[in-house]
Amino acid sequence: MVQEVLAGVSKKRGYQRDWYKLNSNIERGNQSIETTVSNIETELSNIENRQSKVKEKKEESNTAHTPDISKSNLFRKPVIPDKSLVVQTFKNNGGTDEMAEAFFNKHSATEWFISGSPIRNFATLIPGFITNWKKFEGDEPAPQNLYPHRQEIKVVI
Repeated sequence: MVQEVLAGVSKKRGYQRDWYKLNSNIERGNQSIETTVSNIETELSNIENRQSKVKEKKEESNTAHTPDISKSNLFRKPVIPDKSLVVQTFKNNGGTDEMAEAFFNKHSATEWFISGSPIRNFATLIPGFITNWKKFEGDEPAPQNLYPHRQEIKVVI
């Protein structure tokens, strides 16, 4: 009877090696049936405790480590300034009305985002914009025909 119980428990739990050890101890008379049954009950309760702890840790890891994305760029909105504020800030930094209008139009077209990030403080972009404007101010405009080696194809119908 005890051996049948031991065999059933050990096969279900995958403890065949332990079952053979307990079975040999019973057969040799080294261990009484009552001691073997109490050892099995203790082992089963230990296994159940370990399994419940593993389940708890899995549940904690699934719920406790959800990242807080409320402050990510996914939810941040740009601070869109008035055109007059942009013009005034450009004048304070040594720029012109033409520069301010080009800056405002450029960033209005992209809805005040740069590379997927919202523009929160436009004033930090102005010195670089003025520097680039002055750097390319004397340059001639780009040629209209960027591919002179290509011939225009005319279609006659």
